Amino acid sequence: METEYCGYVSMTDTFLSGWGGAKDKIAKLVICCRTPEEVDVALTWARLRDEMKYISFQKKKPYYSKSRYQVTYWDYSEETTSLLSYIKRKG
Repeated sequence: METEYCGYVSMTDTFLSGWGGAKDKIAKLVICCRTPEEVDVALTWARLRDEMKYISFQKKKPYYSKSRYQVTYWDYSEETTSLLSYIKRKG
C-alpha cells in the first residue's frame, strides 16, 4: 500500500550540487509530509539551512528530469529527530 502524503517540501542543496552523486547535476531534496504540521517543520528546517535554496511546497509529488537533477526523497517520519534537533539548535 502506498503512503498518503499531504504535500512535499522541495529544495536545491547547493552544497551537494555538482559533485559526488550529483556530479554535473543539481541536487534536489524532497521531504514527503503526511500532515500540515510536518510541512511546517520541514519548511522551517529548510529555511534555517544556508545551503538550501529555492524552497517550495507542492501538493503533488514533484518530477525532476534524471538527466539534470539528482533527487533524494526523505519521508518526514524517518527524519523527524534530526529535523527537530537542528531547529532547536538554531532556534
